[in-house]
Amino acid sequence: MRYLTHAGTPSGFRALKAAAKRRVSPEQDHYQEWIAQHEVLSEPAAVAQLGGFSKRPLISIVIPVYDVEEKWLRKCVASIQAQWYSKWQLCLADDHSHSEHVRPLLEELAASDERIKVVFREENGGISAATNSALTEASGDYIGFMDNDDELAPNALFHVVQVLNEDPTIDLIYTDEDKMSEDGVRFDPFFKPGFSPDLLLAHNYITHFVVVSKELLAKVGPLRPEFDGSQDYDFVLRATERAVRIHHIGRILYHWRTLASSVAGDPTSKMYAYEAGRKALEAALERRQLAGSVQMQDNLGTYKIEYEGKLPSIAVLASSYSAGRLRKLQESTQYPDVAFVPVTEETLNQVAQERGEDKLVFLDGLLPKDPSWLLEMVNASRGAGVGVVGGKIFDRHDRVVNVGITLRALRGHEPFEMRGQTDQGIGYYFRDILPRDMFAVTEDCMLVDRKVFVTLGGFNEQLAAGIRGVDFSQRVLRQVGGRPLWQPYSVFVDTKRHPLIMLRPMIFQYLRQHKDLSDPFASVCFPPNMDQEAYIEAAIDEVTGSSDGKNVVVSGWAVDMQADEEVNIGLADSSVATLDKVKRLSRPDVNRMFPVPADARLGFEASISLAVGEEGPSAQLPVLLVSTSQDREKLSYPRQQGKEYGKLKDILRKIALLRHPRSTLKRLIDKYISPRLQKHDYRKLIHRTERYQLSAVKADINSFAWQPLISLLVPVYNVDATWLKACVDSIKSQYYDNWQLCLADDHSSQPHVKPLLEELAASDERITVVFRQENGHISRATNSALEVAEGDFVGLLDNDDELAPQALYEMVKCLNEHPDTDLIYSDEDKIDERGCRTDPHFKPDYAPDLLLSTNYISHFGLYRTSIVREIGGFRVGYEGSQDYDLVLRFTECTDSRRIRHIAKVLYHWRTLPTSTASSGSAKDYASDAGLRALQAAMERRRIPAEVVSEGPAGIYDVHYQVNDPALVSVIIPTKNGYDNVKRCMDSLIERTDYPNYEVIIADNGSSNPHMWDLYREYEGKLGERFRAEKIDIPFNFSLINNIAAAKAKGKYLLFLNDDTEVISASWMTRMVSFAQLDRVGVVGAKLYYPDETIQHAGIVLGMGGPAGHIMIGSPRSYLGYFGRLVENVNYSAVTAACCMVKAEDFEAVGGFDADLAVAYNDVDLCLRVSQQLGRDNVWAHEAELYHYESVTRGYDTTSKEKKERLTREAEAFKSRYSALIEDDPYYNPNLSRTSGNFWVRKW
Repeated sequence: MRYLTHAGTPSGFRALKAAAKRRVSPEQDHYQEWIAQHEVLSEPAAVAQLGGFSKRPLISIVIPVYDVEEKWLRKCVASIQAQWYSKWQLCLADDHSHSEHVRPLLEELAASDERIKVVFREENGGISAATNSALTEASGDYIGFMDNDDELAPNALFHVVQVLNEDPTIDLIYTDEDKMSEDGVRFDPFFKPGFSPDLLLAHNYITHFVVVSKELLAKVGPLRPEFDGSQDYDFVLRATERAVRIHHIGRILYHWRTLASSVAGDPTSKMYAYEAGRKALEAALERRQLAGSVQMQDNLGTYKIEYEGKLPSIAVLASSYSAGRLRKLQESTQYPDVAFVPVTEETLNQVAQERGEDKLVFLDGLLPKDPSWLLEMVNASRGAGVGVVGGKIFDRHDRVVNVGITLRALRGHEPFEMRGQTDQGIGYYFRDILPRDMFAVTEDCMLVDRKVFVTLGGFNEQLAAGIRGVDFSQRVLRQVGGRPLWQPYSVFVDTKRHPLIMLRPMIFQYLRQHKDLSDPFASVCFPPNMDQEAYIEAAIDEVTGSSDGKNVVVSGWAVDMQADEEVNIGLADSSVATLDKVKRLSRPDVNRMFPVPADARLGFEASISLAVGEEGPSAQLPVLLVSTSQDREKLSYPRQQGKEYGKLKDILRKIALLRHPRSTLKRLIDKYISPRLQKHDYRKLIHRTERYQLSAVKADINSFAWQPLISLLVPVYNVDATWLKACVDSIKSQYYDNWQLCLADDHSSQPHVKPLLEELAASDERITVVFRQENGHISRATNSALEVAEGDFVGLLDNDDELAPQALYEMVKCLNEHPDTDLIYSDEDKIDERGCRTDPHFKPDYAPDLLLSTNYISHFGLYRTSIVREIGGFRVGYEGSQDYDLVLRFTECTDSRRIRHIAKVLYHWRTLPTSTASSGSAKDYASDAGLRALQAAMERRRIPAEVVSEGPAGIYDVHYQVNDPALVSVIIPTKNGYDNVKRCMDSLIERTDYPNYEVIIADNGSSNPHMWDLYREYEGKLGERFRAEKIDIPFNFSLINNIAAAKAKGKYLLFLNDDTEVISASWMTRMVSFAQLDRVGVVGAKLYYPDETIQHAGIVLGMGGPAGHIMIGSPRSYLGYFGRLVENVNYSAVTAACCMVKAEDFEAVGGFDADLAVAYNDVDLCLRVSQQLGRDNVWAHEAELYHYESVTRGYDTTSKEKKERLTREAEAFKSRYSALIEDDPYYNPNLSRTSGNFWVRKW
């Protein structure tokens, strides 16, 4: 009736649904499904793995025997004989059985297998004595304990040996188990937690199946008869005290037989056993020198320890309480030394750190059910190694709200286990009625030592509610070694309107930031929440078939949500299909959805062959399986649906994107809003900037001291007459009229071409036409035009494009201002068949590294004719990118100072279906030719390098060979950044393929003593390659890094924020490959926010102030403006969050400017390296890292003093670089200085 009463609420409905499910769908059915889905390892696969094991120990199984029924002992022994791992020994000790069948049975078993040893005791001594007798026969390296009527899973010993090979220091192993009926039916699985010392002090959850090393057994001693009935509990308590490493195998490897006389069948049948358990706990307290008493609980086999000692003083920091409720909280608390302090979310951290009590308790809108709640929390905190303590929270209807946090649940669909369930009976193996060590407890109910809270800096206020507690629990565990403990004896009712929630996107964002998190106390499954737990998330996106029906390609993705394993793709047994191959693909969209490594390849294409029978290929699609070592699932194919379903699916997809608000907003703006706004803004820009008064232009031309002849080279082949006329008309319309048009027909096959060309030549004496006798393609045709060119400079046009009327005027004007110029290029746009101009390409000034990524110079280019002829004109074999090959060779014969850029659109590239202007894929051959041209350039320049295509047509990466893998000094400044440093260092060590580096931690006065423990850990890993320098001065980013740099030994200095995490293994190699070049100054990296959006892709002067980041917030998968996010780009500056510079260059310019203590110091360094040393700064897009920028100090403007300092530094920077701030040469003046998205500037 209780369920029906509250069924109207969402949580009440969930509880009703769960109750109905328990009745309609028996749990047994769920467990059988779980077995089929998760117990996927086969014997052949296990045997194959055994072949690679270096360690194959003998395992002795000891079993006491007393009057056991023959069939159960035979089944027990048969289960051992069926083990996939065969190097075992079975030691059976008969405890002087009365039943006559026992002795002959044991003798028969011993005779049947030489691995079976039998001992016959002369008198009955009880289970401990019998087990000890069996131990005398055990000669194994490891000893396992079993009961004589239970069974081992056939893979049990295999998995034991598997973990021993993975970690030979393990000396105590226990496994999960289930029950087995007399009919052999498995039921009631017990998925145990990882080793939980506090749960073990309340209940012997570890046995069965326990395996210990012979060395540990020697230290602990045999079983003790005085604890018979709980002799295993006593042994486990003693063994876990002495074990070097305890390991839990999260697999059901033991089947506990339920018989009428066994504890598994009737818990009340052996009351003496529970009393023995109490005595074992008392003995454990005495050994551990802990003062306390042990109480047996109502649930048989469970206990509670009441510790003794002086009570600490407590400050209860109460949030979300009205005055009346706060009084009620005080009245509901019995504790001698407690202060209640009202706080808000904003003041909580500060107030907590100012308190002087021994312990802090945080409560958020909770009222206790019993006045002893605080005594219970303090009692729980007295256990050895306990760091934080949580309590049990219900809602007003006695439904569970919060019983602690597991990592498994966080990765699933409901982060709060048991939420919405009623508190009935013992729950799932005492889940919510016994204390247990947990992954985390939340800050709405938490006790912690005040000194620990202060040392760790309190809660991270930048995290969402709930996640703050998770994060703090983990910091206590990782930095202080204190376990998070959830206990059920402090029971609360949540009085808030809405209980604490944690949104999945926020959880996943946190998990992405902390990829090394693990849950040492986890179980592999929690059956009451089984339908909410995520093991493998997977989907099929598309199925495509060949025309003959013999092959299909299935595309989709799959994610292991629990262990980050690569998900295997396979087929169910099929007579009609064969899996040919599986291709792994990058799926950035999927990576953004789940807490997985950014470089995880989660997509797949499965190529499948279908059998062909007499009636043709099979029409039935094969069943696709996805599996890991722990799970296996079948994938459903997407159904063919109507248009309305497609529309609904599209709407739901868009709604799902709202889980990533920032990147989603960026996508929506860029897809639907930005293009329209940009077209409008570009039209306004054209209207404002392309106003030429012809009389003024003519007067200006007449004043030119130099009026060179400009020869325009236009190869022609079967061009549409309309577009060729438009092209020629645009040249005839030039304001500057000293030009020559050289048209070279490449033996066109269309009959209209020759008469048209003759007509054009006759119409203007400045037009020269060459008719080739054979087709030679575009390079030969352009060379034919070059042969008749008489001008000082040649310009390149395609035969269907147009020049702006002011084009040659602007070019010649530039030549008069800079007569030594060899190459001039302009901006360009596209023009469609209706004459509508769009998609302007506003280019930077000469950028050598960008040119080695793509031919950004392209149209319109004007080249000194003598150099073009000197280098041999256009080369055959590079058609499609003949202009790219030309500009690469041309720039080798001049100086960057003789290359000019006109930041005006002077060329209109016609978009026709067959032109590369309309589609990057229309001429794929052009991209291949560009790659060959770039590789040839590297060979000419004698630069060892490999050129690869980045993916999008016409974009390339030059992978320079590192000629001298010199030492790189990585400098990481930090203060109390324990988690940041750990994440950064672990990723650096694990993912960096560059072999020669050292790390210098610049510790700016950390007060957290555990920082130095962490540093010693890395000293142990890296030796002399790691050192921490104590730089205890007032915060000054520049000075801190300068001091650390002075102690560096490397040829290269790599400045790295502590809140970064390495993504790509080649990141340091790529940075060194650029930094080694003489012309390169500072090298920057591509940095992402944890939500997979761009944090840093270069710095532009004058962007949003003195300087700002470009493309910030763009999704990781974006190519950027004309590919800028996947190209190596020259910028004026890059961020010091991750940048590399030669040590000699850094020293030559005096390092960072200490007068810029917080802001713009990195930009200033880059500019001085560029200006004083003549270096090119480059942003290397393949050096990828995460930057958790919100975690760092940032530009703190919360105090007046800090705000004033930031303003002073900004003004100082602007006074130094006013001209560059006004006009950054690497960012076109026609682009916005506010958006950072390469949008058209609004003048």
